[in-house]
Amino acid sequence: IIEGLKECKKLDKIPVSVGIDTWGVDYALIDADGKVIGDVYAYRDGRTEEPIKKVHEIIPFETLYKRTGSQFQIYNTIYQLYTDKLSGKLDKAERFLMMPDFFNYLLTGVMKNEFTNASTTGLMSAKTRDWDMETVKEACDVEICAELYLSSDEQYKTGGSKGGGRDFMYTPGSPGCYRGSGAGNPACLGIWRIRYGCQVTLRRAKGRNYKR
Repeated sequence: IIEGLKECKKLDKIPVSVGIDTWGVDYALIDADGKVIGDVYAYRDGRTEEPIKKVHEIIPFETLYKRTGSQFQIYNTIYQLYTDKLSGKLDKAERFLMMPDFFNYLLTGVMKNEFTNASTTGLMSAKTRDWDMETVKEACDVEICAELYLSSDEQYKTGGSKGGGRDFMYTPGSPGCYRGSGAGNPACLGIWRIRYGCQVTLRRAKGRNYKR
């Protein structure tokens, strides 16, 4: 993708935007050098089966549901992160990036956590609509969550550290990078916003709208 975008720049055929469409729940762990730690697991992997019981010993599911409003699924991010804690994989982690966050980082150098994807983790407060840090600390013992943004926010498109073959993203006329979530809606809506300058309203549960 990076090589293709570099060629587009040489030909002066720079895309208006780049949309990233992935899924929820899964993530990559990033160390202090900005490198991915180990393998990235697919959510259908059965590694969380036993750790789930230990999570619920620390935080009963009734309490977890009251805090986050997330239904029980064996692949929820909270169980995956606790599994990584037990294996020691979490020890060297400075940040965790959900899959669209991770691809956005590889393309732009920006390390941000996006709101809609974070809602699939089982770590976000249903009341504050931000990370539930009590749950994060109890399940992970480390602070690896960054401030949440919507994928259409300006600071989410391009920025951060240059280099690593990504300098083409920082030149005038370079494409904005918009990330999607499970359904890919933010990626599609981001393209409409850039190209046509229209206001987009994202409708979420309980009639709460987010306008960008």
